[in-house]
This record gives sequence, C-alpha cells and structure tokens, in this order.
Amino acid sequence: FDYYLYGIENGVMNEPAVDIQREDRTWTKETSWPAAGSAPTRLHLTGTGNDLGALHLKPVPNQPHNKQTIIDDPMKKANTLIVDPELNSANRLAYVTPALTDSVRLSGTPAVSIRASIDRPVANLTALLVDYSQSRPVIVSRGWMDPQNIQSRERSKSIVPGRDYTFEWEMEPKDYVFKAGNQIGIVLIASDYDYTIRPKAGTKINVIPTRSEITLPI
Repeated sequence: FDYYLYGIENGVMNEPAVDIQREDRTWTKETSWPAAGSAPTRLHLTGTGNDLGALHLKPVPNQPHNKQTIIDDPMKKANTLIVDPELNSANRLAYVTPALTDSVRLSGTPAVSIRASIDRPVANLTALLVDYSQSRPVIVSRGWMDPQNIQSRERSKSIVPGRDYTFEWEMEPKDYVFKAGNQIGIVLIASDYDYTIRPKAGTKINVIPTRSEITLPI
C-alpha cells in the first residue's frame, strides 16, 4: 500500500512475492502462490447412515448410491459439530482419510461437489475442511453455498424440494500442512452459525456420497 498509494520507495518490489505464516507461527517466503507443484487431488466420499464416512483417492466400484441425511440446526456452531466425528450426529456428515503416512501440504483453493436433494426451496450448504489429530480438531477452511444460486451468482432461483442436484462451490483459499499421523476430514453441515443466515431449524438434506467429491490442491 505504501509503495502504490503513497509512492514510497520501500523496496517491497524487490522482495519475494509471497509471505506465508506457518502453523507454528514461523514465516516462509516464496516467489508465487499457490505453491509450485500443487495439483488438484480428488477425494471421493463413501458412507452409510449418519456414521463416520471415508475419503478415498479412487471411487469405490459397485457401491450402491445410498443417501445420507443432514438435519439443519442453525444454532449449533461449526466448532462443536466437528468434534468426535466417529459419533453419529443428525446435524452433520463427516468423512476422513486414513492416518497420513507423511505430511501433506494444502496450497490453493479447495472445491466441493455434492449430489443432494433438499426438502425446502431455500437452504444453506456448508463444507468444513478439518485437520483431525490427537488433540482438538482444527477447521482449516470452510465454504458456503446458497442452493438458489446453483446456476448463477447473480440470479437466485428456488430449487425444487426433493429433486437431486449437483451443488458445486469453492472454499476459502488456504496454505496449510497436515502433519503425518493426522487425518484430513470434510464435514458437511447446512447452516453455519457464524457465517450464514439462521433459518428455521429442520431443513433436511439428503446427500449421495458416492456421487460427491472434494478437490484439494495438494
């Protein structure tokens, strides 16, 4: 800002283009961002009922297209909905990778593609990218979608209750390192208490996990 707005020759244009503060609060410098070599990696969802689901690098063949259900409770906060993913919860769906055998760096913009139906013409959709470790889980990134904007950001159109749609949206861009031994998780909820409107509770979202995926820049 000083250089461009006030004409101050502060040497900023001779510095590396990117400063990244890592999870341990140390700083690194890079010439560009996302990191060179990061590539979109698709993780496919599987799950039954409201039990803990899984993330796979390859689609599971011959998997029946069963549905899982989220019931919206807009008064529950995201940081409470991500805990204990192995426990059954009516208000969220959780999917995790196996424990990582090496560290994994996320650098860029995660994206979500969910095949689902909603029982109301208006609703919220939220995805949370979570780092699960032996200590408390950490929300790495999150993203939201208004299903009424399925065709365009500029125009809203009510969806047909009960009809299957493919909802696609991006999450917040992030640079983050998942440590070896941790698990990468995706948690799907409806309303996000801190970031979306809070409609009347009870909206039901039926997700088809085998036709859904998350894409991570790794």
